[in-house]
Amino acid sequence: MEAVLWLLSVEVVNLNKTPTDAHQLREVSKIIDRDGFEFPFFDSDLDRDERSPLRRFSGWSGDLPLSPKIKARGAIAFVLPDEENEYFYALTEGSIKEA
Repeated sequence: MEAVLWLLSVEVVNLNKTPTDAHQLREVSKIIDRDGFEFPFFDSDLDRDERSPLRRFSGWSGDLPLSPKIKARGAIAFVLPDEENEYFYALTEGSIKEA
């Protein structure tokens, strides 16, 4: 079995009352498959390209922190097994609210 690079497009709004570092989203993000296996974000040099959607949450971007109530768009990369499965996005801390 080989692995595949999987890009998750995300649109987030910081609901904290203070700004939050954008790269923290990657550090608390994970993918869980239906069997309970967990896959953390994939750290690579792909996020250094200024045109890459991975850059927004990379810490390399030089962008300002995520301000409260302001939408930010980007992507997070994961390496997942090349198999049929159901995957779920989860956070190791914090919470997710759908719009």
